[in-house]
Amino acid sequence: LQLATDINADGYIILTDGGGIWKNFGKEDAAEMALATPEYLLGTKAGKNFPGSMGPKIEAAIKFVQDSKNPNAWAAIGDLRDAAKIMSNEEGTIIREENVPGGVV
Repeated sequence: LQLATDINADGYIILTDGGGIWKNFGKEDAAEMALATPEYLLGTKAGKNFPGSMGPKIEAAIKFVQDSKNPNAWAAIGDLRDAAKIMSNEEGTIIREENVPGGVV
């Protein structure tokens, strides 16, 4: 995270063994978010129930986007096997400040 911030990277990718961020995780209507804003994730406390796994990843992604000097900075979280698809937003979750209808898609 620090290196990405220090070099003013456009994006920051966190690859996991469990995919992106899920809306309503553990519920019948659960779905992986394609796009989300830091504000939405903070407001819903996404990942807070999973402090040993997704919580720190979500916090790092939010911090990168919010701390970046680049107004178009983005972060992504997704499964290692889906790295190429994460870049095209076919898999995983992309976190960015703008162009996210309602804060989440």
